[in-house]
Parts: sequence; C-alpha cells; structure tokens
Amino acid sequence: MSKANALKNALAAHAGLQRVSNLKDTRVEAWLALGDSAPARREKKLFQVEGLRPAELLLAEGLYSTEELILVSEELLHRQKDTQDRAAALVRRATEKKVPVFDVTREIFRKIAGVNKIRGVMAIAEQGAWTVADLVAETASAKGLLAVLVGLNDPGNVGTLIRSAFAFGAHALLALEGTTDPYHPKVLRASAGHLLRTASGSWKDFRVACSEHGVRVLGLDAEETGSTPLDQLTREADQPLAVCIGSEGHGFPAGVEGFDQRVSIPMRAGAESLNAGVAGSLVLWMIRNKNA
Repeated sequence: MSKANALKNALAAHAGLQRVSNLKDTRVEAWLALGDSAPARREKKLFQVEGLRPAELLLAEGLYSTEELILVSEELLHRQKDTQDRAAALVRRATEKKVPVFDVTREIFRKIAGVNKIRGVMAIAEQGAWTVADLVAETASAKGLLAVLVGLNDPGNVGTLIRSAFAFGAHALLALEGTTDPYHPKVLRASAGHLLRTASGSWKDFRVACSEHGVRVLGLDAEETGSTPLDQLTREADQPLAVCIGSEGHGFPAGVEGFDQRVSIPMRAGAESLNAGVAGSLVLWMIRNKNA
C-alpha cells in the first residue's frame, strides 16, 4: 500500500469525516477567527495550532481536549511524502479517540493558517480552564517549578519560553499583566507546538496565591546591582519556585514587586542585554541543571 493510499484509507475509515470546500462555510469563518482574534479565542475557549507534531502532541498527551482536527490530504499532503505515514497514523488515532476530522481544500487551509509555508495539518482544541490560583497550588503540591511571564508582549519570546519551560521541567506557565495571549498562533509556532498548563491573570492574584501556598517568587532582573548572580543561585530541597520574566526593554510593569529574590545573568562589560526568551531560558535551564 502506498503512503498516499494509507492516508486516503485512514480518512475513509473515519466515520465522522467531513469535507469542507466552500470558503463561505460558517465553520471556515469560525476557524479563521481563532487565528485572527484573541477575543474570539476567549469567547469560544478554543485555540488552533498548525503542524503535524503539535497535533500529535495534543492527541498523545491528553493535556488539552481536542475538539477538531483539520486535514488537507489530496490537495496538500500528497506533496509531502515524508509526512503521509504520520498523517495517516494521526487520523487513525483521532478515529480511536472519536475526534472529528475535517478534510479541507488547500485554499481553505491556507486562509485559516495565515502563513506562507503550510504543513497540511491543524488541530483545534479547548483552552485549559485552569486559574492562576489552581496552577500555583498544583506547583506547590508538586514542589515544582512555575514559569511566570509578566508584561511580555513579543509572541516569539513568549513561544520560546513556553518551549523552554516545557523542556526544563516547569509544571505550568502563567501569563500576567499584559503578556501576549499564550494561545496566539505566532506564540504556538514559536513554541514548536509544546504546551503546558497555562493560565492568565493578575500579579496581585498570583502573589496572594504564592503566599498562601509557600511558593518562592524569583524575579529575573536586568540589573546586576542588588541581585543574585545566576551562577550563585541556590534553592532549598523541595522548595516550589516561581521564576518571573519581564520584558527585555521595559522590565516588569509598575506595581509588580514583592519578589522573594532577584536574580541576574552576569555578562561581559558592554554587552547588550539578552532578549527575554534567551535570558528566561538560561534561568530555567540553570535551575533544572543544578536542581538547586
């Protein structure tokens, strides 16, 4: 059986397969809105993520509830010989989990994805219902690590930090005080499809929850004066820790204060500050590496 036939057969075997070819279909409009509009994502409590690997992760990990899986097969995936077996396996897994599959035209997929390089697979999933208090409490119970983004509005940096937080064992991620929507398509592309338990909220609620649950709050500081150099950072055994990362250019927003400790990354004289994605990743790695 050829790879293309394997994909066709997997699609044909999906009892709920629906084919969508009309750009004016109301479902197309709804899917498009998830990429274009943060209010639409919040209202529907859904998000979209493009790519085969992100869709595989969603179905395999069960962290988020997948609602719809959109596949462009004959018109797009038949040109991607190296992905067809995996795409067929993904459809079969969706069939087992009773996840709806939609076969859409190349034109529709390109419009929904909104990018030049399209990969032919997109998952649409429910956003997590966790609150800031939930995730602080979970981190405390797990004696784990919490990544906290504060006033960070660059999607590339937010996505990089989600990817790094996942890689270095963070339990969850919080987006506070004007941080870019963590479900924005540009964020998810930068995160390479990696997802964590995620919640948005306020610094005040976060700080109250940390005090209640004994989570130590560490702030990444661009200034070395008065802060602990990263290579001297220590951590008590089994101490739950929240690492707070602000904007490269502006630091933390006004009113964001009350850190238990500030940490900085020593650099050679005259070096420009690292961007938030790189700096935050270094801190998360150091904590994981030291297990300090």
